[in-house]
Amino acid sequence: TARNLAFHQLLVAMTPENVIEMRERFTELVTETDSPEWIDFHYAFGAMSGREAFDIAAQDGNTKALQAVMSGWASNDPSGTLAVLDQLPPNLKDAGSALAASLVTGMATEDLQVATDMAQRLAARGKYYSWSISRGLAEQVILMQGVESAAIWSESLSDDNGMKGRAMSWIANSFGKKDPQAAAAWVEKIADQDYAAEAVEEVGEAWFRKDKAASLSWLESLPDGKGRAAGVFMVMFRWQETDPKAATKYITERPDSPNRDSAIYGFANRTSLNDPVTAIEWAESISDPAIRQKALNYAAYQYLRKNPTEALDWLPGSGFSQEMQQELLGQR
Repeated sequence: TARNLAFHQLLVAMTPENVIEMRERFTELVTETDSPEWIDFHYAFGAMSGREAFDIAAQDGNTKALQAVMSGWASNDPSGTLAVLDQLPPNLKDAGSALAASLVTGMATEDLQVATDMAQRLAARGKYYSWSISRGLAEQVILMQGVESAAIWSESLSDDNGMKGRAMSWIANSFGKKDPQAAAAWVEKIADQDYAAEAVEEVGEAWFRKDKAASLSWLESLPDGKGRAAGVFMVMFRWQETDPKAATKYITERPDSPNRDSAIYGFANRTSLNDPVTAIEWAESISDPAIRQKALNYAAYQYLRKNPTEALDWLPGSGFSQEMQQELLGQR
């Protein structure tokens, strides 16, 4: 289109000498400061002007533009971006994890292995860093190499700081939507590992949306563990939304087992959003004491939210400990 052509010509004409003037002109033309053109411009601005671009974008307070600058800058000067990340001003501290993710995605365009090593170092700074970096880098690898290669890449990650599991989860989400059967073949190899639990859940849910029977059959075939439990939970949560009668039939036809407990847990959690009394009845049928208690806690919490007068009459005789009753009341 003419708009895209004009934007391309503007980027080609950018130089270190005129980039600030062009940004001012571009700012006058842009109506949406989160548009793809705005983000692409700031990526190029960061790659060209580094710290100067960062300081200018930081003054505007546009987080997405600042992230794009950081990513472009990191593609040319990762040490410079790391230095500024280590000395963020107070007003940017809350953006630290997002900027760290932008740093590693920019580095990945030049050297994925170096970016991966840096990502795992930065992920040690806390769960928000780990979450943002895992997602950002996984999405960048998918963009660069495709979801199948990204899946292989994720297997090389360390399990420290939760990065491996989170990256696999993001990749599984995309892989499952594209080809759930192929995604299942990938993730089932690691389904017995705790870090893969969210990936199993993502694939199971994506496959369920396309083929309920195949998804459930696959989940049932997996080894007992967090992955299968998470997958069955989410599938039953979704099934209760769309066809509660069929979901009920599935549960009632299953013998007592960890798999059935996970199914009831997911079904009860979704039921509790509309009918917490019925959800409590379902939760009480779970065999595993720990899972039963979690299901009951959630249903009771929803009961107190939806019908506090009735729930307050029920709570003293519910069997909950005094400590748990006080905790539930404190959550209202």
